[in-house]
Amino acid sequence: MESRLPAGLPGTDAIGDAYQAGIAAGHGGRRPARGAIAAGKTLHHLLTSIGAYPDCEELQVAAAQLLERDAPDAAVAAWRGVAARFPHSHDAFCGLLAATAQQDGADAAHTLIGERYKDRPDALPLLIPPDRTDGGAFRLFPEQDEAWRDLAARISASARRPTAGELLDRAVAIGSAPVRDLLRRGLARRSSRIAHIQNVKTARAIGALGTLFDAIVARRNADPPRETGDGPVTMLTGSLGAGGGERQFVRTAQGLHTLTGPTKRINVLVRSLNSRSDGGFFGGELERAGIGVRIFGDLPDFGGDIATSAVRPALDVLGMLPGRMVRNVIKLTDELRRTSPDAVHIWQDGMIYHGGLAALLAGVPRIVLNARSVPPIDRPNRYRPEYDVIYRSLLTAANVVLSVNSRQAARRFSEWLGIDLSAIAVIPNGVAALPAEGDDEATTQYRRFDAATGPSELTLGTVMRMDDNKRPFLWVDAAACILRTEPRARFIMVGGGDLREQTMRRAARLGIAGRFLFVGLSSCVGFWLSKMDAFLLTSRYEGLPNALIEAQLAGVPVITTPADGALEATIPGVSALVTGADPTPEEIAARILILMRNPDLRRRMGAIGARWAADRFSVAAMIRRSAELLGVEPGGRSAERGHDLAREPAQRVERRARIDQQDQRHAASL
Repeated sequence: MESRLPAGLPGTDAIGDAYQAGIAAGHGGRRPARGAIAAGKTLHHLLTSIGAYPDCEELQVAAAQLLERDAPDAAVAAWRGVAARFPHSHDAFCGLLAATAQQDGADAAHTLIGERYKDRPDALPLLIPPDRTDGGAFRLFPEQDEAWRDLAARISASARRPTAGELLDRAVAIGSAPVRDLLRRGLARRSSRIAHIQNVKTARAIGALGTLFDAIVARRNADPPRETGDGPVTMLTGSLGAGGGERQFVRTAQGLHTLTGPTKRINVLVRSLNSRSDGGFFGGELERAGIGVRIFGDLPDFGGDIATSAVRPALDVLGMLPGRMVRNVIKLTDELRRTSPDAVHIWQDGMIYHGGLAALLAGVPRIVLNARSVPPIDRPNRYRPEYDVIYRSLLTAANVVLSVNSRQAARRFSEWLGIDLSAIAVIPNGVAALPAEGDDEATTQYRRFDAATGPSELTLGTVMRMDDNKRPFLWVDAAACILRTEPRARFIMVGGGDLREQTMRRAARLGIAGRFLFVGLSSCVGFWLSKMDAFLLTSRYEGLPNALIEAQLAGVPVITTPADGALEATIPGVSALVTGADPTPEEIAARILILMRNPDLRRRMGAIGARWAADRFSVAAMIRRSAELLGVEPGGRSAERGHDLAREPAQRVERRARIDQQDQRHAASL
């Protein structure tokens, strides 16, 4: 949409000045890292950030909001500039409307709406009745004011919708039952907070979400959308950072692209490539494979026009939903409707949280939810009560199926959601042995480390994102325990993450930094695995950890916590030594010292693990099973199975149990 705003009004625009300075300095196209818009930022800091990242809409909207609060006389000029630079932004347009109504009155606000919707003469009376021109009547974000929701929802409405008050009453009534159900389902750790702080708010949000899903699912089940056979497969994920789930996402996209050929496009939509420092780590691999990547965070709100948006039927409810969900739904829904995929493949809980609703609103015929770990109920730092409604509602809709990558995850999802285990598809990760060659940077790093540390009987390593789940501090503490007994041991940690710098400082405080090599992010993981005698993973929870599989494929014995799918990624006691769920550094060190003192045992474990992992975690099998769920066949043809997604038969569940028993017998015989 081109800007349809009238010529500029007089006034100082500090945001525009910062923007122009940033463009003049050649900063156009740069993206800020996560945390650039922290709470409590001053206008000065925001303007400095805008100069550094002039194309970031969120920074400019945040600055305009501060100006509106602290310098109302400059608000209209500021919002006008933001709206002109981001003509698709609903936030910017609503901010301009509110500031204009406050400063210049209702007629001026009406003029802006008339300009923006000049092709729809009915928009003005529908959006802004004469008695609703207060400054809060126009905003959907960030406050999500009731008046704007109520009025915007009336555009071309053919029948009376419930008022916001009626909907709120209904939401509270419906919401009380899900909240009670949540508490009954073992959420004691959250019950106090829900009961004392968020009882009514949570009830309303969950009730509104349930009401919305009920209506959408009922329509879908009554008349399921049909595949064209010519539509693309769209894959959704949060980022392309350096993680195991992201690696599997890229490998699946590449495999489907090769399998289906040129007649079936594989589209990739990513929420952001800069939500964390390594957010675009795998982007180059997709580009080299000829797979386009779009950042849906940069897409126009409501597809550029709220009047024709596929989100419009849900506007009544949006303001009661979590803001993060709403913001992504209004970006994503109309893009899915525009591209009309036959199937959408939604990866990981965070994306299912946003993308599931968007895919339903857009009418995507097939929806595959791809969880990559145990359910969010088992991860307190990731869990939100809305997940119960989202997952349960999505899985009652026609042609929506859940897939996971481990049998343990399937069991936990089945128990949490109360659904048949056979309805959950289990597709183990496809993992290939990584090349052991290193680039110039990696080989130079290792030569320096080897020269500084000297020969060692044990080089212990890991590849992980250093965050709270992986417990890198515990890893370093275990290394310190090993060094007290075997001072010639040395350690290689590959990976980035929020805790990397703190982990390095911890090693320094313990006086052992000289025995460590912190590699950081690396595209030569196979090279680093080839330098390790053993591999340690200290995770709290896991789906099916690629790192353990890749280590075994490289012939490296592993030590791991029993973190969910970690036990399915190894043969405990044969290719891996397993600690307790919450081990002490001393417990970990004791197991590692067993390997250090028994080189023959290390070689035997490594050889067995390499053969077993190569057989169990086939990339071809993962691609083939994913293609079946998505309804495509080699060459790009749509699978002719009607509209019901294949559910996993009972025989497959029995086969899982037999595999478990075979693994146990195999381990005992070895």
